Amino acid sequence: MSSPLIRALAVRTMGYIRVKRINEYLIEPLKELLADEDPYVKKTAILCVPKVYEVTPDLIEKHDIIKTLQKMVTKEGNTLVLANLIACFHELSEMRYKNSKIRKGLQLFIEEARSCSPSTVISSKSSCWLSTNVLVS
Repeated sequence: MSSPLIRALAVRTMGYIRVKRINEYLIEPLKELLADEDPYVKKTAILCVPKVYEVTPDLIEKHDIIKTLQKMVTKEGNTLVLANLIACFHELSEMRYKNSKIRKGLQLFIEEARSCSPSTVISSKSSCWLSTNVLVS
């Protein structure tokens, strides 16, 4: 597929199906789309991760998708993609770490981030904090 819009809509549609058997077929294209060069495709693929995790967490763990997301935090320059990464981590933390220290730390970070400008939130300090403290197994 050459159109970024088509790639993004395809992964979004597959993510909303939420059937274990479909997720098995979605995981490889999802990994590829997380590394896509188009920011719209990446941000859409990022938002698909929690949907897949909700139905088949073992697939996300087995294919190291969370580690991929953690690496993206430090390397990504697009603010929309980074914002979706933060939203994705928040959703995943609610599913993975109910009442945990990591979840509370992420909630505190998000509350503090609301009072800052987007460029401040997505500074290297925020990226370092996220990459070292969010969703560490």
